[in-house]
Amino acid sequence: IDDRVDELLQLVGLEPKSYASKLPKELSGGEAQRVGVARALAADPPIILMDEPFGAVDPLTRVRLQDEFARIQEELHKTIVFVTHDIDEAIRLADKIAVMKGGRILQFDTPEEILARPVEKFVHDFMGSDRALKRLSRIPVLEYIEKSETIDVNGGWEQLGVTKEEFVWALDEKKKLIGWVDVSHSSRELPLKEALTEMLEEEILSPDSTVKEALSRMLESGTMALPVVDRADRFLGQISLSKIQELTKSDREEE
Repeated sequence: IDDRVDELLQLVGLEPKSYASKLPKELSGGEAQRVGVARALAADPPIILMDEPFGAVDPLTRVRLQDEFARIQEELHKTIVFVTHDIDEAIRLADKIAVMKGGRILQFDTPEEILARPVEKFVHDFMGSDRALKRLSRIPVLEYIEKSETIDVNGGWEQLGVTKEEFVWALDEKKKLIGWVDVSHSSRELPLKEALTEMLEEEILSPDSTVKEALSRMLESGTMALPVVDRADRFLGQISLSKIQELTKSDREEE
């Protein structure tokens, strides 16, 4: 039992030495929710019912718990029936969604299909007027990475030759992203490193970042494209605002 308790506490991100002996009243709301998930998993049931498990916590804790839940589900591959009134939560976590009204299932399908083709007005309204943005939250940027010009930050301007790009991504010798170089407004008589602008952490995407997240960061930073790197910070490509517009346009044409 002690081994199983330690295993489950570690799974939900709680240090066993600190939490195994705590009483419920000694836990914060988020910690109590994590313990609730651990208790549900304790007997290793084939199917788990979770009735609004994150409904009583603040928004920031809720997002962290959702992330933790998604990570746990990737490890366990359990069948989970997850009841929620939060459509964003359902879209973020579910493989399939059943939209219910008055005890009757109106539509049962993938989040993408329900967002793209709601079967009746109630489902359409329940999904919200920002259905296009919600659909982008289901798409990882990995599927829409574009190739783009790069430059070795340790080299010289001659690497570029003639380019139509206004900026290029700057990499080191290991293909790790360093920053970007403004080609259109930089003098090639100066050293390349003097034209380098380093990237902020929030301006860099991972392959599993969503297209919605990419769009949000572009709007915040005022840029037209953002780089995508792997876990070793190696440059994979970029996702651009024009690519996102192309994606949403094709979705509207399908509808």
